Amino acid sequence: MATLNQFMMKEKLCLDCGSIIQGRSDKKFCSDHCRSHYFFNNNSCNHPNIKQVNKILRSNFKILCHLHVKGQCKVKKNKLLEMGFNFNHFTHIKVVPNNHLCFFSYLAGYVMLDEDSCLILNVG
Repeated sequence: MATLNQFMMKEKLCLDCGSIIQGRSDKKFCSDHCRSHYFFNNNSCNHPNIKQVNKILRSNFKILCHLHVKGQCKVKKNKLLEMGFNFNHFTHIKVVPNNHLCFFSYLAGYVMLDEDSCLILNVG
């Protein structure tokens, strides 16, 4: 018959690096580094198209935040284009007062006032 010590001595291995885990019986990783590394590698998307779209969305978000911080809430479309803004990509659309469509890149949005100018909204 197995003793309690034999059950407790059963070695558990880190899911990331495979080293022996010491400590609590329900631990799955030997360190915070291994836990972060494991989840980063298993949850990151390696598809090149998704990476490219996320890069564009992040760039658009940064541009909108940069202009809003400087107090330039009304901006010419050409200025956005010169800064590298891509009007073809956005995360979602909301209808704002006056039935205008607000296009968002994450938390930052813009409304097309006319063909040449935009109003930056909701920079969070």
